[in-house]
Amino acid sequence: MVYHGYNYGWGMMGDWRWLFGLIFFLLVVWIIIRFVSVNIHENKSPDKSAMEILKERYARGEITKDEYEIIRKDISG
Repeated sequence: MVYHGYNYGWGMMGDWRWLFGLIFFLLVVWIIIRFVSVNIHENKSPDKSAMEILKERYARGEITKDEYEIIRKDISG
């Protein structure tokens, strides 16, 4: 049975429509995976030791030399 002369309404691209749908679906999935992957890597901070963090804080000027020495001795035990 022919519907409006286009094989049940599929038109000229009927055989290829599933391929375009699949490509679109895969593109959406790829974009979502990339977005989630980037967010996971941005939120993951490398493990730093307490001494490394202390040195960085001192280098940035967040703590004074006296505070640095007190905390360093406390961390060292």
